[in-house]
Formats: sequence, structure tokens, C-alpha cells
Amino acid sequence: MRSPIDVVVAGGGFAGVAAAARLARRSKLNVTLLDPKAACEMLPLLPDIAGRRLTSAAGQTSHRAIAARHGYRYIQHAALELDRAARRLTTTEHRALPYDFLLLAHGGHAAFYGNESAERHAIPLRTLADALRVRRSVSAAAQRAFLVVGGGYTGIELATHVHRACALCARGAPRGARSREGTTAPATAGSPSPRVIIVEAADEILGMQEPWMRRWALTHLKQLGIEVRTGTTVQTVEPGAATLSDGRRLTETTTLWTAGMRVHPIPGSPAANGRLAVDEHLQLGDGVFVAGDAAAFTHKGALLPPASYIAVQQGRRAAQNIERAAAGRPLLPYRPLLHGFVIPVAGGSGCGRIHGLPLTGRPAAAVHYSAAAARAHSFAQRCAILRDLARSPS
Repeated sequence: MRSPIDVVVAGGGFAGVAAAARLARRSKLNVTLLDPKAACEMLPLLPDIAGRRLTSAAGQTSHRAIAARHGYRYIQHAALELDRAARRLTTTEHRALPYDFLLLAHGGHAAFYGNESAERHAIPLRTLADALRVRRSVSAAAQRAFLVVGGGYTGIELATHVHRACALCARGAPRGARSREGTTAPATAGSPSPRVIIVEAADEILGMQEPWMRRWALTHLKQLGIEVRTGTTVQTVEPGAATLSDGRRLTETTTLWTAGMRVHPIPGSPAANGRLAVDEHLQLGDGVFVAGDAAAFTHKGALLPPASYIAVQQGRRAAQNIERAAAGRPLLPYRPLLHGFVIPVAGGSGCGRIHGLPLTGRPAAAVHYSAAAARAHSFAQRCAILRDLARSPS
């Protein structure tokens, strides 16, 4: 094995950055992180940014700044092809990166399940750029309705933030006023707020969650006037229109897509349902490890869901196992610490279960935003999150 030992981390989300930061502290490891985006994005806050509660500064930190602070190398490329036999990763700029150990933490993209019209015309919510597209659509207020596809926690959160932003615009934004980040408030302040509609293919929203959470969410959505249509799919999406499986056609409508995620494919890496099946050490084999949304890790008979705190845990354990493998020591199994989760909604409320304790209302939202601030990648980002929350009306 070469000296120094080369470690390549493909993906700069929560898992990749957590792993690279730990690995860079080991003097014998030469660590390179590659990601096509210039910044590490705070995915849990994208609905807030889309709904104009938070600015983009709260949702990102420069990869170069993070790399400089921790002491690893950052390359603004994406992984293109993996040659496991040669231990070489090729990037989108056709740069060949040899490695002794590789961590795949490249995350995922929106899953459209073969609906080509939705892929062309719907707005997903997987990146900061997506959130800003939604934000501009809300601020323009040119539509009569926003159709949110997917009744999971992201869809519900996004629907409430879009509803809140539309209501604020309709109630009182000065004519033609400029808001933060260059979006223009609607020129027809005081006009009716656009409808917000959630469609979910399953018979219930939040189908994998506890019944009391589903009831809480449905009650909250009903109080806001957000329509929920279960057992319904989107057949086609056009610019400004959508057709549902019940035959109803919605016009003057922006379609927002939150109905699932698939892992970015890298030729040379076997995938199970879009995610990469790993062993108890988060290992794919041949010096390759996987962490974060890309990892299909089974715990108590079920795949762990995508979550930022789980990604951080996996990134750190994968990094620890790379260190141990490089030193010829036995690997450690990954044992997830499941803290629980919160479904936050606009207006500073939410529901969830943390360490077995059910939470609703403002305490649930406080847990969500406290966790986001704690996981910020810089002091400036943490300050931006707290500043925006303090300035924004709930």
C-alpha cells in the first residue's frame, strides 16, 4: 500500500464532510473530498428557504472553507466511474483519482419513477438551487395553486412553508417591494392566497409513522386550509398545469416534487433499489465504504431512513473503520443511535418523538432548529440560522 495512504471521499454532504474532517486529523492519511457543488448544503432547512423564512446563507457553507479548516483537499467534481479492481475513481472532468480507500457518500436525487413529464416540469427539493426556484415561484404569485407531490414529512413541511409564504405575500407585501435575496413580492398584495394541495399515492400521509403523528399532521393541514388527496398520483405535468390520476386537471399550478429519492448512479458500484447494500461495517468491499443516503443499511429488519444525524454517525464510523483498516486493525460494526425525529411545519410548530418522548407544538420545532444549528458547518452559518429565525415572523 502506498505511503501516504490515499483516501477519496465522493460526496460532500453530512456523511462525507463528517468523514473527511475526522480522516484529515490523521497525519498518515491523504484525504480528498470531491463534490460538484461549491458549498455543503443544509438539506433539512430547504423548506424554510423555499418558504422565505430563512436566507440561503443559513443553508450553505463553502466547501473550500470547510476543507481549509479541517485540512483535507477539495475538488469541485462529481464521481463518474469506479474501477474497483484498479482502485481508481474517475471524475466528471475525466480526472483519475487513485485511492487506497474510498468512501461513497454521494447522496441522491429526486425519484420521478419514470414520469418524464414530471422530471421535465416539476420542481424537486433536493438542493439549495431547487429551494430558491420554489422561493421565486412563491414570490411571483403568478399561480392559483401549488401542487405538492408526496405526503411524507418533506412534502408536509414544504406545503406548510409555501402556504405561509403565500399568505404573507397576499396579506401585506408592498407593491413591487424587494425582499431578501432579490425576490419580488407580488404586485397584487391583498389578493387571495394560492391554494396548496398535497397528493399522496398511498392511502395515508406519513404512512410509516405512528397513527398519532398522522392525526396531528392532518389536523394541522386542515386548519391551514391545505388540501390533502390520498390514493392519488400525478399523471402528467406541464408548464403551469398538472393532471391527476382521478382525471382532474389543475391549471395555473406549480408542481413541487417530494415523492422519493434515488442514489446517483456510479458505474462500477452495485446498487440495491438505488442504494448501496453494505455490511455491518458500512463496507461494500475492496476498500470501499458507503455512508449517508447512499448506504442501504438494515437495522432490525428495515432500511434506515435518510436523516442528517444518521449520515453524520455513519460518516464518522466509516472514517474510523478506514483508519483501522489502514492500520491493519479489526473493523468496528456500526450500531445506529436512533434519537428519533421531528416533522416541523411552518409557524414554529411540529410533532415527533425524541428519545421516546412525544413532542408537539413549539417544543418539537425548537428541537428541529436546535439540531440544525448544532450541525452547521461554520460559525457564520450558525449565526445566519439563528438570525433569520429571530427576524422572521413565526
